[in-house]
Amino acid sequence: MSTPPGPIVVQPIDHATWQAMVVKMGLIYELAEESGLDVEGVPEGFETPDLVDLAIAWWRALPRGRRVDADELAEAAGLLVGDYLRQVCEFSWCHVTDGYGEGLTLVHGTPRDERFLVLAPIDAMAKRLPSEPDGFVCDFVNNLSDIIDAYPRTSEVTDPAGPGDNS
Repeated sequence: MSTPPGPIVVQPIDHATWQAMVVKMGLIYELAEESGLDVEGVPEGFETPDLVDLAIAWWRALPRGRRVDADELAEAAGLLVGDYLRQVCEFSWCHVTDGYGEGLTLVHGTPRDERFLVLAPIDAMAKRLPSEPDGFVCDFVNNLSDIIDAYPRTSEVTDPAGPGDNS
């Protein structure tokens, strides 16, 4: 992993941003329901990455004229996968501006921390959606586990209660 040049500015998201994210995540549930999955009664062991993989596989099977835009799907997938990671790994949703640009990311710690980590799940999904085979979301999350496990759980998470509590 490389460190971007220049200063890193981290700002927690606000409640309006969180609400907009929740609406966008709904696309994954809609696609999963279209595929025939009862999203209220998913099987034991079926987790968010599985749901996103199923929705993407269904989207790919649709005729091109019935598909939502690929960028919209990648954003929804990135948000839902990111929120899964936020919940299981004590990350926080933040707006980050650095030498690479700005965007909605997951953050662990603060820029002053030696073990500061920024993940960009929306960008990761957008990069992988066009070319990766079905099932890539579960593979992506599993591959992140070694990196994430190296980061100790900390009380210095920007928003440990979750973005839904921001006002």
